[in-house]
Amino acid sequence: MSASKQTAFDYIDEKSGVITDVSDKIWDYAELSLREYKSGELYAKVLKEEGFTVEHPFDNIETAFRASYGSGKPVIGILAEYDALTGLSQVAGSETRKELVTDGNGHGCGHNLLGAGSMAAAFAIKKYLEEKGEGSGKVILYKSIYGKRRRVRGVRRGSYLASGQCESGHFRHLQHLYPDRV
Repeated sequence: MSASKQTAFDYIDEKSGVITDVSDKIWDYAELSLREYKSGELYAKVLKEEGFTVEHPFDNIETAFRASYGSGKPVIGILAEYDALTGLSQVAGSETRKELVTDGNGHGCGHNLLGAGSMAAAFAIKKYLEEKGEGSGKVILYKSIYGKRRRVRGVRRGSYLASGQCESGHFRHLQHLYPDRV
């Protein structure tokens, strides 16, 4: 493993308490798409504390944010998905289906982990950019709008134009959104 990769992994380990705390709080909030008020506030607060420039709300969406760090090229965009889904309420840590709230919202699909993992990736890239110096690149973390069509519309609308490439990881797929090709 290269020294740069090891540094990134070490930094994620160093920040694991922050990352886990965010994931756990997002699990507890269990807010549906476009209603993630507490979640959006939490991400904005944590990212500011970690040295990112944060726009919140963003793109005329009250619950959305864009957090950026660095300057120059390349520009790497990462989409953070953290909305809960209806009917997936689940007691944390239970290995069997056990609803916390009957028919309630929840993260039985792991979106709390997707958002926290995207934030961890942004932390690691930020650390890399800090070591490389001013002008070596930029990382932008965006709130993902649930659904591929909505993400593509966001790209077409210009929400992600500052990114050369935007990554959206989901358990079922990995999407690559190129703002200059949509």
